[in-house]
Amino acid sequence: MKHLPIHLPREAELRGPVQYKWMYPFERFMFHLKKKVKILSRVEGSIIAQSINEERSNFAGHYFPPSVQTKSRKPSRYDDGGEKPQYITQVPDIFSQIGRLSGKPTKRWLTEEEVKHLHTYILLNCEELWPYERIYIEQLRTSYPHIDEETIATMKQNEFQQWMKLYVIKCNSRGERLHTWLEELVDGPLSLAHSSPTYYTRGYAFKVYRERENMTTINSGISTQAGNTIYYGVLNEILEVEFPRVINLKCIIFMCDWYDPSIGRGVRFDKFGVTAVRTSRRLDKYDPFFLTSQGEQVCYIPYPHINKKKDLWIIVTQISPRGRVHSVIENGPLQQTYVGDIGSVELTHDETIPGELEKEITIDNVLDVSEEELGEFEEEPDSALSEYSSDSE
Repeated sequence: MKHLPIHLPREAELRGPVQYKWMYPFERFMFHLKKKVKILSRVEGSIIAQSINEERSNFAGHYFPPSVQTKSRKPSRYDDGGEKPQYITQVPDIFSQIGRLSGKPTKRWLTEEEVKHLHTYILLNCEELWPYERIYIEQLRTSYPHIDEETIATMKQNEFQQWMKLYVIKCNSRGERLHTWLEELVDGPLSLAHSSPTYYTRGYAFKVYRERENMTTINSGISTQAGNTIYYGVLNEILEVEFPRVINLKCIIFMCDWYDPSIGRGVRFDKFGVTAVRTSRRLDKYDPFFLTSQGEQVCYIPYPHINKKKDLWIIVTQISPRGRVHSVIENGPLQQTYVGDIGSVELTHDETIPGELEKEITIDNVLDVSEEELGEFEEEPDSALSEYSSDSE
């Protein structure tokens, strides 16, 4: 055991992180092989026969049509179970998000302010309508040469919905042919929406926040980024809005309550990189809606406290989607690809090679290190081995 501290650092340097040398994958594969044993008196033959049957079935499964579910085409373990909505024509991506609503839906009538704000938000976040948004901004700058960006943002929020509707009517009067989905989109959604408690998409399980609900897990935390600002909030409602007409567009919208994103006032970062938000600070403007594809799930963890008074600051923890592994590409792989510097040294004609570097450095020289060179088995003069030999003589 005294040589164990000497071996472990070298083994860790050669093999890298522990997940590249543990035995779990091989143990799982042995369990897979043991399940193939049908005749205990012929263990090896059973494994070979079942392995051939498995390879044959996998090979034949590629010749079935895509509609037939085979072993290689079965849904993954973390499949959300959602399907892409089908329409009679091609529509924008915000109406074709893959997801699945869960729980008992309830009908909810939206207020006039909510319908107007929701309609404007969908129009401004539809990528296919960005050219029309630029036309609207150019018209504003032409009519008001000294207008600033803040005023433009306010006018877009209040007037872009009506301007878009009049623009489509004017194009139809001139005989210009527009997409059918565009004409239905500018008419606005129904005031009657369907509210669901859960929505599965992109590996996340979004659930609405409910007061006085004692649960050990928290799935109502939401974060989204707009420019350089990251917003944190709580998911209050999951709404399915509908644009009725021929195509019958449908869109899933999250309705949230946002915290104040101001650094130092509503959000703070400590020296360890931990993000915390203040629950008593809320966003000062009305902007509750956002698309499901724009949000990520977070978990809020309160600080531990001794007295009954709780801390107003809570810690933000990012939640990774199920079945997905995020890695940092800039830092490269976790497993090292070399041991030490084994590259050749370029020298000029004036430089000389020291005596210690006269021997060529190769990977075999680095890995082929004898135990004597490491000095691991050097014994003391009065060791037990010398005493034993003297007694035998």
